[in-house]
Amino acid sequence: MEKTLFWEEERKCNPELRNRAVQVQVQVQSFLENGPWFKWFSSFSRVSKPLSSRFRSYGISIEPPPLKTSDKSEFRRQSELKEVKVPRIQEVEVKEASTSDCEYIQDSRAKEYAISFVIDKIQSSTTSESPYRHLLLDNFLPADLLECALLMFPSHERWMSMKKNRGKERRTVALHDRAFIKASERFNAARRSEFFESREERFWSAFYEIVGDKKVTLAWLHKFSDVVIGREWLTEDRLVRNFTHAVQQDLILPTCFLQYDSDGYAIKPHTDGGTTKVITTLLYLPEREVPSAGTLVLRRLNARKHLHLPPSTLYFNNIRLQIEQASRMSKTERGATDTFVVEGKGRFRANSLLSFGVCSESYHAVPKQTFDTHLRGRRSIPCFISYRDGHITENPGKCFP
Repeated sequence: MEKTLFWEEERKCNPELRNRAVQVQVQVQSFLENGPWFKWFSSFSRVSKPLSSRFRSYGISIEPPPLKTSDKSEFRRQSELKEVKVPRIQEVEVKEASTSDCEYIQDSRAKEYAISFVIDKIQSSTTSESPYRHLLLDNFLPADLLECALLMFPSHERWMSMKKNRGKERRTVALHDRAFIKASERFNAARRSEFFESREERFWSAFYEIVGDKKVTLAWLHKFSDVVIGREWLTEDRLVRNFTHAVQQDLILPTCFLQYDSDGYAIKPHTDGGTTKVITTLLYLPEREVPSAGTLVLRRLNARKHLHLPPSTLYFNNIRLQIEQASRMSKTERGATDTFVVEGKGRFRANSLLSFGVCSESYHAVPKQTFDTHLRGRRSIPCFISYRDGHITENPGKCFP
């Protein structure tokens, strides 16, 4: 009551407030007359009467425009309603993503989109030339495919039930058909059917059809063409060196694996030589980013050149030897040990990728891993593009032919 009297006195004494009230009256009246809203405003008397009286207390008169003859029947029907029936809002249950949501990838159009997305990523990327040609990529997969890959990746408990790969803290499942290339048999990898459930097997089979597609393989070959051509060849047939012909004739084939490294895993510097691999790609799929888990890109130093470098910049072939221990080594001990400088590192976060052409100096390594209860393993998808046996030697060629 006191508030109403205050506004009444303020309206009479303050001409600006009076002018504002007149403006509001004109705007509201125009709004009601120029739209279909007058029927709603007139019919809901429970709302319109208090609203009108409230405006009148401010000195504003609002009356709904007169109804036309055609609207009288509608007005009469609405007036007879004792209660305004408001449609009930249905509660939408928010569900977490499930494996059934990933069946979309079986559609050929979804596969073609993902293939085009990956090829565009490869072709638009820029390689680094030091210490050898390599590539670091973020957001390699489309977002929906990445979400399904993270969802479908087997749990820690399932990986722990599998036999270790070659006695190390690494477990591997082949996504490709192991029969089509002998080099893949060197990996102690389980077959898809032995490890996956039917829905998981369908997804990972479709996933391999995307990342192992021939057009994707050609994109990788053209990205690292100089390194591949620089290999030692066992045949004089020049068609073997024609990437399009070699891919179409299945002379070059991609192999892919799901890989899980448990606590304590490490691997010393190596080049991926000793096989017919020509290109390596490492796609990371961790549950959260771990900077220390990225693959190291290394440059090898000869016995004398590295003696003047501070020990903190060095990485020794003996992976059990920590950097801190290097400060206690004599120059003679350092000279007798293969030593590397860390020049790059893969970004160990979901959908990040490291790729390089396999050559004589393509050294890379993974330092010893220590995980906690929140991240119990190192999840990745390594893929290798290889020639069939009998076309190139297993000795890696020069990095810059």
